[in-house]
Amino acid sequence: MNLVKDVLITLVIFTGIDFIWLGVIAKGMIQKEMGHLLREKFMLAPALLFYVLYSFGLLYLAIYPAIKTGDIKKVVISSLLLGLVSYATYELTNLAVLNQWSLKMTVVDIIWGTVLSGVTGFLVFKLIS
Repeated sequence: MNLVKDVLITLVIFTGIDFIWLGVIAKGMIQKEMGHLLREKFMLAPALLFYVLYSFGLLYLAIYPAIKTGDIKKVVISSLLLGLVSYATYELTNLAVLNQWSLKMTVVDIIWGTVLSGVTGFLVFKLIS
């Protein structure tokens, strides 16, 4: 396993799918539900850091352990669970402490993060194992 190559593969898949979601599919809903909280100018560095760290986490916690056993079911379950816990941590914390945080976006984003992580884990497993 080549960690740098695998992180890049995971990063491209995860980020590519997420950009389609954020920039096309959910763009209107995000604007409607959270537009009042959005920056005028997007900050690339924190976003890139998130995507790199999350890609590494998916590999280390879900994909690599499943590759060792050759178990596709394990990678999907582990990836889904990592997505659920990660996205729920962020969303539910914000819902608990921030004014005007959207319950609808909280639910949608937890579901999205769970599905995105599961799909990414599956695709990366297929590509690198």
